[in-house]
Amino acid sequence: MILQQLKERLGDCKFSDKSFCENKSSYHHINEEEFYIYDADDNQPIRIVRNGDYQLKVFNSLSSDICVVKIDRCLLKDQDQKKCDCVLFDESKMYFVEIKSSSPGTRKDKRNKAILQLGATIEYFETKGISLNSIESVAIICFKNFSRTPNAANDTKFGDFARKYKIILEEKSTIKFQ
Repeated sequence: MILQQLKERLGDCKFSDKSFCENKSSYHHINEEEFYIYDADDNQPIRIVRNGDYQLKVFNSLSSDICVVKIDRCLLKDQDQKKCDCVLFDESKMYFVEIKSSSPGTRKDKRNKAILQLGATIEYFETKGISLNSIESVAIICFKNFSRTPNAANDTKFGDFARKYKIILEEKSTIKFQ
């Protein structure tokens, strides 16, 4: 249902002529128990990798069909539009994911930008008539070197996001489909 809505309302890859992707579609199906998402920060969409460098680890304990949707530099063309890197979903759960590199002193600004990008993608889906009511949705900010120290200001931002979009916002580098 969600996949059909995405394809009908958003189409497919807008950069297939410029992309170095093996799979030129924005939609990649995978049913492996474990795989990884890598954003090389090279003006190409995210990649699904099985080893080597990565930012996000995905566990799929039931080996169910997971659809990975490459959003940034693939499905959405407008360079000025804020958007997350990718969306992953199965029949019951959807993750909106924004991957950020991190260095000392930059995490706060990158987190704030990620919140805007995730929110903008959710709003874009809604304006295109993509209903998220029938699927549990979570927004993820992923830093490669993950170590989140609880912080009242971040907790407030995460709470505000959840109230506005009715979607939980988390910061982590691993997601699980069960």
